[in-house]
Amino acid sequence: MKRNFFTMAAAAVICMLSAGQTRATVTFDYVPEQGIYTATAGALVTVNVLLRETLTNGSTSILPQAVEDGVSTVGVRLNLTGGTAKITAMSPNTTAFTGPAIAPAATDTTAGFVLAKDAAAPHGVQPNNKTATVSTYVLGSFTVQASATPGTSTFRLLQYNSNGNSYTWTNVLDLDAGNSVAADGPVFVGTNNAPVSTFTVVVNPVPEPGSLCLLAGVAMFGLRMRRR
Repeated sequence: MKRNFFTMAAAAVICMLSAGQTRATVTFDYVPEQGIYTATAGALVTVNVLLRETLTNGSTSILPQAVEDGVSTVGVRLNLTGGTAKITAMSPNTTAFTGPAIAPAATDTTAGFVLAKDAAAPHGVQPNNKTATVSTYVLGSFTVQASATPGTSTFRLLQYNSNGNSYTWTNVLDLDAGNSVAADGPVFVGTNNAPVSTFTVVVNPVPEPGSLCLLAGVAMFGLRMRRR
């Protein structure tokens, strides 16, 4: 009897774990266009920033025109978390977001902006790229100056501030806070609860002149041996 009880309990636990693993989820986060940027010392690097909607396990997007009709406002911030690279400028996507914008001057270590679609527009901002499971919206770009010496600088992207600034068009759903209650609308994971996205700017060491001469010498030796 005890054996049957434990067998049934184990089966119940496995079922619960399986259900958790296959749960349909819609997740929003802020991401860079790529995770690693390699640059020469002091060079300027342009980092395009995206709002991303990711669908897993058969979940359905909440942003099509028939549902939330895209995005109405967005807010994103970039912070330097390690290294000596600097943020020098930002360029919000005012082509897509044609309404009011908030874009305080950037500092060396932080920058951010809030954008809105013109309220008189017939639709919200639609995705720039879309696949069966991922939709991305180009929010703009940040310019980063690589460090003056070899090393790695790390940056992270997050919501503009704690108030929440990214919303859908039709029902003004908070894409930063998310929603876990089906009675309140579509259930999704907001940017606050998604893993924070980071990227790095890497400056590689420059070979010493002596090393270059050694490499050149080896190459010449190999060429002579071939001619023989």
